[in-house]
Amino acid sequence: MSKAYQEYEEVIERYPLTKIGLFLPIYMVKHSQNSSTREKLFKKALRHYNKLINEFSGTKVAFVLKDYLALLYMVENKLDKSIEIYKGMLKDSKDEKISFKLATLYLYNHQFKEAEKIYLELLKKSRGEKKMLVYDALLKCYKEQGEKEKVIKTYQRLREEFPHKSLAVPYLIARYCEEIKDKDRDKFYAQAIDYYTKIVHNEEEIKRREAALNYLVLCYLGRNDFDEAIFFLKELITQFPFNPFYPLRLADLYRSLDKPKEAISLYKDIKEKFKKDRWIVALCKKKINELQAVVDKKPKK
Repeated sequence: MSKAYQEYEEVIERYPLTKIGLFLPIYMVKHSQNSSTREKLFKKALRHYNKLINEFSGTKVAFVLKDYLALLYMVENKLDKSIEIYKGMLKDSKDEKISFKLATLYLYNHQFKEAEKIYLELLKKSRGEKKMLVYDALLKCYKEQGEKEKVIKTYQRLREEFPHKSLAVPYLIARYCEEIKDKDRDKFYAQAIDYYTKIVHNEEEIKRREAALNYLVLCYLGRNDFDEAIFFLKELITQFPFNPFYPLRLADLYRSLDKPKEAISLYKDIKEKFKKDRWIVALCKKKINELQAVVDKKPKK
C-alpha cells in the first residue's frame, strides 16, 4: 500500500467532514491513471459517502454529502445517477444552487427541454450576477439546439435587464450569426457597429468608451474590414497610450495581413516605449527576429 493511499485513508477516517476530507475521495478517483485502481477507488468512495449520508440522515450535513456524491458520479460520467440525486434533493429543499446544477446536468446530458424549463424558472427568482449566470446557461442550451430566434431574444432580454453589464451583447449576437453562417450576420454586425459608434461619440459614455472601441475592432474584424479595424486600433493606441496591449494587437494584425515591415516597425516602437518591461521587450525581439527572417526570404523586386 502506497504512502499516499495510507494518508488518504487517514484523512477520510479522521477528518471526513472537512473540506479536504469531503473532496479527497473524488480527487483520488479523478486522478487515478489505472482503470482497475480507479474502479476500486470509485466503489470505496461510494461506500464512504453513502455511509456518511446514512449516519447524518435528516441533517444539513447529509444534504452537503449528497452534493459530493453527485459530483463523484459526474467524475465517472454517470450523469443519470447525478441527476437522480439532485432530483431527490429538490424534493426536500428548493435550493436554487441545486436547481442550477440539475439544469446544467440536463444540458450536458442533452436533455435540453428539461434544462430549459429549470433555467426559465430560475430567471424568475434570481437577481444580479446569479441571474446573468442563468442567462448564460440558457443561451448555451438554445445554442446547442440551434434555436437561433431564442438565442437572439435571450441576448436582447439580457441587454434590457442589465444595460450597463451587457455591452458585449450586440457583438455577441453578430458573432453567433457568423458562427452558424446565418444570412443575418451582416445586419447584426451593422447594428452592433452603430450601437458602439454612438457610445464612442457620446461624452456621457466616457467610462464605456474604451470597451466600445474594442468591440468596434472586433466587429470590423468579423466583417473582414481590416482598414476600419486598423483605424480603431490606432484610435485605442492614441487614447490609451500606456496600454501595450493595443499596439501589440495591431502589430499582430499587420503580421496576419502579411505586412511584415509594418509589424516590425511597430514592434520596434513598442520595445522602445516599454523598455522597462522585460517581458514585452523579449516578446518584441522574438517577433522582430521571426518577421525579419520572413522579409529576408522574400525575393527582392
